[in-house]
Amino acid sequence: MEQQIFDITIIGAGPAGLAAAIYAKRSNNTIKLIEKGAPGGKLNLYEKLENYPGVTDLTAHDLAYKMYEQVMGLGVEVSYGDVISITKDENIFTIESDEEKILSKTIIVSSGTSEKKMGIPGEDAFIGRGVSYCATCDGAFFKGKDVAVIGHSSKAVEESFFLATHVNRVFIISRGEKLLANPTLMAKLLEYPNIIHVPNTIPFQIIGDAAVTGIKLRGQEEYLMPVSAVFPFIGSVPNTSFISFKETMDAGGYLLVNQNMETSIPGLFGAGDVISKTLRQIVTSTSDGALAAFNANKFIRKLS
Repeated sequence: MEQQIFDITIIGAGPAGLAAAIYAKRSNNTIKLIEKGAPGGKLNLYEKLENYPGVTDLTAHDLAYKMYEQVMGLGVEVSYGDVISITKDENIFTIESDEEKILSKTIIVSSGTSEKKMGIPGEDAFIGRGVSYCATCDGAFFKGKDVAVIGHSSKAVEESFFLATHVNRVFIISRGEKLLANPTLMAKLLEYPNIIHVPNTIPFQIIGDAAVTGIKLRGQEEYLMPVSAVFPFIGSVPNTSFISFKETMDAGGYLLVNQNMETSIPGLFGAGDVISKTLRQIVTSTSDGALAAFNANKFIRKLS
């Protein structure tokens, strides 16, 4: 039997991918949505929503579920797997995952980003044993313990708030003198006496046995800080390693798109945090997804 060729394949079921699926399906396209983890993307990493218009009584998890529920209600075909590669032969793309091979007329890449690693000894060895990149996922495991957060950004401070409600003390370790979170978060920081900022300090090794027991730091002098967990929030990297079209990416690996969310490869679109842009928020991701789907639909109509 001849393999089905989908009109649009969407890689990633975060806010951008889910919005794209909704808009694409409502235009009567055949849609394939592929996700390697839980639908909702980074919505699953947050507890509260405070800046999504009109949403005041939903948690981030609730919004993720409602968006996914809407997609499923439209009859979008969803599969789970890790995309390994995408190639193009004439007008058809081939998407290979660790589970299947998909043929598609267009692709919307909405694969998001992952937290950047520090690259210090002990980091990889203790992932899942005290090193975590998701406070909401793992913070409750360290109730009554001391933990370290690495970073100086709004993300680092916001994650510290969640941790502070579960753990004994949170040490925010930053290379610079000051934290660079937005003013609202900096004001809120005063409400948490168990969050302690450790400035002008560089982590250089995570130590432990069966689990993390401490982190070695270099400030005015080198010393060992006893902690039970380390949460690095030092930035993000785009999930684009499966894309072979290097001309579609900037130096950091983010997808370069035009105002129609299309890359330099006809039929290949991007949306959400994975694209090169200045603001990465849920609301901008859903907008990207809608635009990408709208323009992918226009592209398909020109093919027929």
